[in-house]
Amino acid sequence: MPTLALAILLARVVGDPVGDLKKAEEVRDQGDLASAERLMRQAASEAPEWPLPMIDLAELLVREGSAAEARSLAETAVRLDPDAPRAWHVASLAEELTGALSAAEASDRRALELRPGYAEAGDHLAQLLWNEGKRQPAIELYLKLVGERPGDLPLLATLASAEEEAGATEQAEQALRTLARIEPQSPVWHRRLARLLEGEGKNREAAQELAAADRIAGTRRQERHLRPLLPSKR
Repeated sequence: MPTLALAILLARVVGDPVGDLKKAEEVRDQGDLASAERLMRQAASEAPEWPLPMIDLAELLVREGSAAEARSLAETAVRLDPDAPRAWHVASLAEELTGALSAAEASDRRALELRPGYAEAGDHLAQLLWNEGKRQPAIELYLKLVGERPGDLPLLATLASAEEEAGATEQAEQALRTLARIEPQSPVWHRRLARLLEGEGKNREAAQELAAADRIAGTRRQERHLRPLLPSKR
C-alpha cells in the first residue's frame, strides 16, 4: 500500500495501530503470543482498512491452528491489498489447514508472481505439491528454488530426499555430492550418499563414502581432543 495512502488511512483512525502492531511484533518475537494476539486484534480494530495487522494476526492464528479465522483475515487482507504477496502466502497457509489444497496452491503461486524469489512461498508450494503426490512438479520447483538459493543446504538436502524417494537416484546422488563439496567437514552427506549407493548396488563406491565419513569424523574427534583447555577462573 502506498505510503501516502497509508498516512491518509491512519489519520482517520482512533488509537495508535502502528504502535500497537510494533509492540505486538516485539512481544511475539519474545514468545508472548497471547499478548501479541491481543495487540494485533486491537490494531486491526483501530485501522480496519489497513491489511498489515490482519496479515500478522492471520499468520499467528495459523501457528495456533485457528485456520478458519486465519483464512478469513487473510482473504480480507487480500481484498484490501491484492498486490501484497505476504497476504497471499498467509492465505495459502490457512487454506492448507482448512483442507482447501487447490486454493492454497493458487495463493502461493500468486504470491510468487507478485514477488519472484519469495522463499517462504516457494518452499511451501513445493511441499504442498509433494504432499499431494505431484512429485515431478514438486521436484521441478525444488530444482528452481535451489538454483535461486544455491547455498541453502537444508533446501538442497530436501531436494536430494525428494529425488531419492521419487526413484531419481542419479539426481539424488548428484545433490548429495554437491552437499559434500559445500560442507566438506560434515560426515553426514557422505553417510547418506553411502546408503544411497549401497541401495543401488554400488558397494565399492558406498564403501569409499563410508571411509570418507569415518575419516572426517575421526579428524573432528581428534581436533576436539587436542583443543587447549581454557584457564580456570578459580
